[in-house]
Amino acid sequence: MKKTFLFHKKLSIDFCEKYVFILLISYLISGCTKSTLELVVPEKEIDIVAPKLSFEDKRELSYGTNSYQKYDLFLPNLRNTRNPVIVLLHGGAWRVSDKSSLNFVVDILKNKRVNCAIVNANYRLASPTLGVSHHQQVEDIGKLLHKIAADSKDLGISSDFYLVGMSSGGHLALLYTATTDEDHLVSGIGGIVAPIDLTNQKIREGTIGYDIQQLIGKTYSQVPEEYRDASPIYHATRRKIPTILFYGGKDNIVTSDQSTLAKLAISSRLACNEYYYYPDQSHEWSAWSETLDKIISFAERNL
Repeated sequence: MKKTFLFHKKLSIDFCEKYVFILLISYLISGCTKSTLELVVPEKEIDIVAPKLSFEDKRELSYGTNSYQKYDLFLPNLRNTRNPVIVLLHGGAWRVSDKSSLNFVVDILKNKRVNCAIVNANYRLASPTLGVSHHQQVEDIGKLLHKIAADSKDLGISSDFYLVGMSSGGHLALLYTATTDEDHLVSGIGGIVAPIDLTNQKIREGTIGYDIQQLIGKTYSQVPEEYRDASPIYHATRRKIPTILFYGGKDNIVTSDQSTLAKLAISSRLACNEYYYYPDQSHEWSAWSETLDKIISFAERNL
């Protein structure tokens, strides 16, 4: 009798533990999965001719009066108001480059038959002389999103945005969403080799140390609080935005400590987040096709 009691007691405990585990998993899944989107138009279906996907290209559109406040817009003919608008933000250490550096990403997305409006945007480049810091760059992202949101009804597209940024562009995507997106326009973020902590000594004294100083406008010893303010990792937000981040093991610009901090930040958040570490990837990043597959799949499951 005693053995039977112990057996039933153990069975009961095991059942409870499994039940709690199932509830926990169900909670995580329900908290992560907002809806199921279909962002990719299949090339063919069984016995059915696949719909033809094409894009209308609109280039050098303005979202402000500054010559840098320009964007290209690519509209799929099969677009709808459910799928988010993908907004590409270029890298270049905040001070150089422009949207043309991500033209190849636009082409990859088109070739993957992604049925989303695509925006490839410029923003003002950092310059202490011109009074452009991260504040103005974040402001530009807001102007861009609000402009497209205002036009979304006429364009037949969503007013939800999926920011995908490379390097400094990823940093600005994270910073904008954490500090400025009061109208909740951003529904997801994808960041490739994005710096998240500009106070970190290793990155401040590394390859882009001077660029960071130019971004802030002063040295770290002069204004440490500004470096902290410009670091996404220090900005807690009540909104838990689905975020997917990618880092490379051979990146000598956004170094391994930034990757480690990003992984810790991702794992501590309750929102749906994913982190990928590619040991053989450098800052230049070459695994774009696979990376974009993951970015699109992440959006379909979580946005």
